[in-house]
Amino acid sequence: MAHATRHHPMAEAECDRMSFATSGFREVRTRRISAWIAEQTLYWCGLMVDDEAALAPWLMDLAELYAQRGTAAAKAVGALGCARSVPESRAALARLSAYDGLPDEVREAVEYELRRRADHEQGHAVTGPPASFADAVGVPVRSGPRTRVDITAGRPLPPVPRG
Repeated sequence: MAHATRHHPMAEAECDRMSFATSGFREVRTRRISAWIAEQTLYWCGLMVDDEAALAPWLMDLAELYAQRGTAAAKAVGALGCARSVPESRAALARLSAYDGLPDEVREAVEYELRRRADHEQGHAVTGPPASFADAVGVPVRSGPRTRVDITAGRPLPPVPRG
């Protein structure tokens, strides 16, 4: 990806001539592209990976870090919520619930995930996610077995037998 970091003096000169502000453009675009990659990675790991234990502890650490930094925060909380069987996921959510720097909608999603786990463990009915969380994550909260996808062919794989 050498072309992505290459300096383009002619383009910058043209922008200057047209009075377009370009200071910080590369940094802003790099941050936005990085956030998009993080969102897609967290989304995919949270919804498509069958072996939740294989995600521990690296996904939980990464998701917590992204949520704290405000980058891909909703997808990070969604990924932590999808990894219900992993104890590190609950611990990361508990730490996030005590973290002061979270936006309100992310804090609401963290609290929802913690309530959902407690309700599930106690055998209570689990209610749907808060609207702001569902909108931010862009998908309904996963319940039941995941559909595994063959990433080379783009088609569903048969379920893995448990036992």
